[in-house]
Amino acid sequence: MSIRDEDEARFNLIAPILAWVLPGLGHWFLGHRRRARLIAAGIGALYLGGLLIGGLGIIDREKKFLWYCGQVLVGPVTPVINAWHARHYAPDDPSYSVNHVYPRPSFSHGHEIPTLFTTVAGMLNLLAILDVIILPRRREEDEKPAGPPGGVERRAK
Repeated sequence: MSIRDEDEARFNLIAPILAWVLPGLGHWFLGHRRRARLIAAGIGALYLGGLLIGGLGIIDREKKFLWYCGQVLVGPVTPVINAWHARHYAPDDPSYSVNHVYPRPSFSHGHEIPTLFTTVAGMLNLLAILDVIILPRRREEDEKPAGPPGGVERRAK
C-alpha cells in the first residue's frame, strides 16, 4: 500500500451514513458505481421480497424487538414502516374490525421467513456500511478501462 493509498483509506464519516440511508449509496459516493448497484439490488430485493411475502406487519418494534434491531440496519424506511404499523394496526381498539385495511396477524408460522429476509438484508447492509468506512475513494486512473483480458491483444486477420 503506497502512502497515497493510506491517505485515501482514512476513516470516512459521510459514506457510512449514506450507506445506511440507502443501501449502496455510500459506495456510489466513493465512486464504486458497479459495487453500489449490486449492493442496492441485492439488499433491496431481499428486503422488498420479505415485505411482499409477509406484509408490513413483520416490522414490529414492540413484539419483535431483536428482529427489528436487524431490520433497522437497512435504513430509515424501517422506522417509518414501524410507525405506520403502530399507528394503523390496533387490534385492541373496539372500532377495529375484520374489514380494516390491515389484516389480523396469522397464527401460523407465515411471518418467520419474511422476517428473516428483512433482518438478513439489514445484516448485509451492516457489512456494506463497514466496507465503506475505510474504502478509498476511487481515482480517475482506476476508471480507465483495462486492456483485453489476459493482457494479450488480438490481431486482426
